[in-house]
Formats: sequence, structure tokens, C-alpha cells
Amino acid sequence: MSGRIKVFFYFSLPLVLLVTSCARPNYRPPSAVPLPQEKPEKPEKPEKPTQTCELRMPVINFCISIDWQKQPSATSFGQFQLKFYRADDSAPNLDPNLKPEVILFMPSMGHGSSKTTVEFAGENSFLVTRVFFIMPGDWEIRVRYPTHGSEYDEAIQKFKY
Repeated sequence: MSGRIKVFFYFSLPLVLLVTSCARPNYRPPSAVPLPQEKPEKPEKPEKPTQTCELRMPVINFCISIDWQKQPSATSFGQFQLKFYRADDSAPNLDPNLKPEVILFMPSMGHGSSKTTVEFAGENSFLVTRVFFIMPGDWEIRVRYPTHGSEYDEAIQKFKY
């Protein structure tokens, strides 16, 4: 090929491709496009109000709330109500013969505090007394509930004293 033909070929080929590639799109006429069918609205079932789960015990599938009745101080014990519930309000009762254990633990120092006392206080509820933190700082309130033999389920609530 001669030089002029090469130049003509290199410039005309992109021009031909540009012109032919911009063809008119093949749209369907509006009457040929089916309209989406509206589905009849189903009446919504009223949802049960669900509670939030402050602390969760995954093995026994219970939530726990801690309601302070008396905050501990540097010179006196505190106490709180420990309530077990299900977020969907479908909670069967806990076995009143099984009591949770409440352990006060300071992770930054690697030690606990004095032993708490746990008493059954009615359906799925326990009164925790003798709550005393031996020093200020970040603590954990560890709630353990027996499951099988020596096994237990545990929930941990962080607490700043």
C-alpha cells in the first residue's frame, strides 16, 4: 500500500466505526411494555413489642436486666434485682432451685471483690446483695447460670465504680 492509502485507511476506519456504532436503539413502543401488576396489600400482623436485651445468655436463651436498688459506696454494700426474661416475652420460668452466681471482677487488676449473696425473689427474679467494689475503676458484673452439671452460661455487664 502506498502512504496515502495507509493514512486514508487509518483515519477513515475510526470514522466509519464511530458513525455505524451510534445506531438508533431498538426500543419497544410503550404499549408493548407490560405494566407491573400491583400486588394487593396484605394486612400486616401486629407485631409483638419486643424488649431490648441488656445482657444476653446465649445458651439458655434469656436476657438479663440489672436494676439497682442501692448503689454500693466506699463504706456500704449495694444491692440489685436480677431479672431473667426473653426479648419476645415468651419466657418459661427458670428452675427456682437453680440460682445464678454473681461475681464482681476487675479485669485491669486481675482480681475480684467480696462474694455476693443471691436469693430467689419470685418468678425469674433474684435479689443480689452484699455488692461491694473494693476500689474505684472499671469492673465487670459476671452473671453465671448453671446449665448442665458443672457447665454454666455467662453474661458480663461492664460497670464503672
